[in-house]
Amino acid sequence: ATSKRWKNRLWVGKLAAGFANSGGLSGDKLAVLQQICLFCMQHGMLWSGLPLIPVGSGEHDLNRLSGFLGLMTQSDNAPVEETPP
Repeated sequence: ATSKRWKNRLWVGKLAAGFANSGGLSGDKLAVLQQICLFCMQHGMLWSGLPLIPVGSGEHDLNRLSGFLGLMTQSDNAPVEETPP
């Protein structure tokens, strides 16, 4: 419930960014980031994307999911002892 903040324009000019995580490599992360970005735009916020060029598709490569609207991550559906932090 941010209608009072929206009406009074309390977040205009504030920086905003977003991230999305899912169990799958696709997992609709772009749609989630679009929704978050739209919400921020409606509030007059300044959106900051992810300016990292994808360098590969390995689990240790930066921006391996090619997300530019925001950070996209993927987590394995496994116990914490078996997955990286």
